[in-house]
Amino acid sequence: MIDRTGGGAAQLATILSNSLLNELRGGVIQRTQANAPIGPPDPNGSFINITGVANIGYNPLAKTETTEQSDQILDNITWTHGRSTLKAGFEFEHTGFDVFRSENRTFTFGGLPAANGRPAVSALNQYLNTLQHVVDPATGNPYTYTQFAWDGGDPTLNIGFNFVNFFVQDEYRFTKRLTLNVGLRYESILFPNLDPNAPYPLSRKIDDDRKDFAPRVALSYRLTNDSKTMLRASYGMFYDVPPLSIFYNAALVNGRHFLSYQVAGTDPLAPVFPNIPSAGLSSQIVAPNINAFAPGFHNTYQHQANLQIQRELPQGVVMTIGYNYAAQRHGLYSTNVNLGAPVSYLADGRPVFGGPRVDPFFNQINLIESGGNTSYNALFVNLKRRLTKGLLVNVSWTWSHALANTLGEGGAIQDPTNLQRDYGNAESDVRHYVVGQMLYEPHFKYSSMHWANGFELSSTMLYNSGYPINMTAGSDLNKDGNLNDRPLFVSRNGFTGPSILQVDARLQRTFVLRDRYRLIGMFETENLLNSTNASCSTTGGCTGAVISTAGAADFGRLTSARTARNVQFGVKFTF
Repeated sequence: MIDRTGGGAAQLATILSNSLLNELRGGVIQRTQANAPIGPPDPNGSFINITGVANIGYNPLAKTETTEQSDQILDNITWTHGRSTLKAGFEFEHTGFDVFRSENRTFTFGGLPAANGRPAVSALNQYLNTLQHVVDPATGNPYTYTQFAWDGGDPTLNIGFNFVNFFVQDEYRFTKRLTLNVGLRYESILFPNLDPNAPYPLSRKIDDDRKDFAPRVALSYRLTNDSKTMLRASYGMFYDVPPLSIFYNAALVNGRHFLSYQVAGTDPLAPVFPNIPSAGLSSQIVAPNINAFAPGFHNTYQHQANLQIQRELPQGVVMTIGYNYAAQRHGLYSTNVNLGAPVSYLADGRPVFGGPRVDPFFNQINLIESGGNTSYNALFVNLKRRLTKGLLVNVSWTWSHALANTLGEGGAIQDPTNLQRDYGNAESDVRHYVVGQMLYEPHFKYSSMHWANGFELSSTMLYNSGYPINMTAGSDLNKDGNLNDRPLFVSRNGFTGPSILQVDARLQRTFVLRDRYRLIGMFETENLLNSTNASCSTTGGCTGAVISTAGAADFGRLTSARTARNVQFGVKFTF
């Protein structure tokens, strides 16, 4: 595997006058990720799947490489005039991808049923008999593989995206107690032209969204003359860049550019094992799954608001109480629009599909739409004690509730006819979250305690009440080709996983040998209490870290855990 990153940047800051500053920046960054098989050159090389036994063989075309390069230039100007600080700027970025996709070559030996007096043949014996050119008494022909699958067409793609942004903002100090910041930002993604000859019309273009203006406002107000109580509030719209792989994968696999083929071993046109065909026939094309883009595509954005009051208390303690709000709009999700008419309905109203596909040339046509929504509401309290007498403490508690109907990154929904069936707790929904940090550096004046000076003890603590679990049915109940169904009448992320508690600590001692020389000894531990914490996350909840299949006797059992207690020592010498 190769993962190589390089780049460079330059900046020119120019003071045009006592009140005018210009900043010009530019940069280039490139990253290449590549995987290549290891083995001798073999034009007929391919993978061999012996079902239930082994995967063997070597495919020289099983290599991938993606090079992503971003070129960026931006310019900001700042003008200070009286009580106002005015800023404006623009940015242009081009991100290009050179993609080489792996090409599949796989012979599958799946075993043979009993036929014409010949008993059933296992997958392994089918492979061995094929290898030795043994004649199958049931057919009178040599044994052969069950199926050969391979890819053809053009595995390469070069595609680029352009981003154009500009902003203007003004920070105005009305009084010594009140400051207001108002701004407006414009962001636009200029999507590339796709294949005009793609067989599915919506695979030929992506509609540009040219109306993405994002206002922002914030204020800071000192409530008391002693400067110990502050009120802060803000609101803004923020546009997001979706995963660009959604777009370049759709451009690569569009039903024309890159195709998959398969042929049964008994087909008269099938190559004799282990030979591979030089080309594929149209009759052997596998109906592909493709991604296409709904008309009127919109870029994802988020509303964010914040309100907090901060009060300085005695003993160097500062308390902050606040409220956070975030709501995503135009989140991405996909629906398979190539399903036939429903043949029945589940008890909760979900349609069960079974009719012929709308377009038989394709399997799934996953239409990327931009109608997903999320909301997040949170109350928090923070207590912070400044570094006083060698002690610093910072503790925060947050209560929150996150709701969503999509992940926002293009995933399939449960019911292609009704997005609202997926409305429920978001994967990131954690009701209680506590975070604490502590630092202690003793500074004793008594000679009997001088030995403790130079020690430094620090610790962090994290606790949350558990990420959600999305119970799955374990089968495709509505026959839409996606294994994302939940049981009847079960809401999305309707169960809560185990709580998480982790305490990390570090003890450090510094020995001053001379003015310039220091010896530092360190002892640190991750997960000091050796808590068993599930590998849950804000993007997937706990679903992938526990048994989540409905009806399982061990539903909720951990299958993946975070790091157990980890202890390390270290010594550092500085001069």
